[in-house]
Amino acid sequence: MRDLSAHEKHEFQKLQKDLDLRKSEIAELARTKEKLSSRVEEMDNQISDLQEQTQREKEAALETLADREITIAKFCELVQQSQELHS
Repeated sequence: MRDLSAHEKHEFQKLQKDLDLRKSEIAELARTKEKLSSRVEEMDNQISDLQEQTQREKEAALETLADREITIAKFCELVQQSQELHS
């Protein structure tokens, strides 16, 4: 009877130790999840900022191209007018 009691006590201690280990692992995983969730949020914000920065740079490039096209058209018009005056 004593052996059975000692065996059960030993088994209980072993299970308790395993439970404590699992609780510790869960706590560590929870901390890791929080860190990773925070990092994901930061990266999502960075992606949004970069997308906006891309939208502004693209618009600026398109405006520059439009201005260049207008300048070229005006120059061609002036060249044509000049040629007509000299002809």
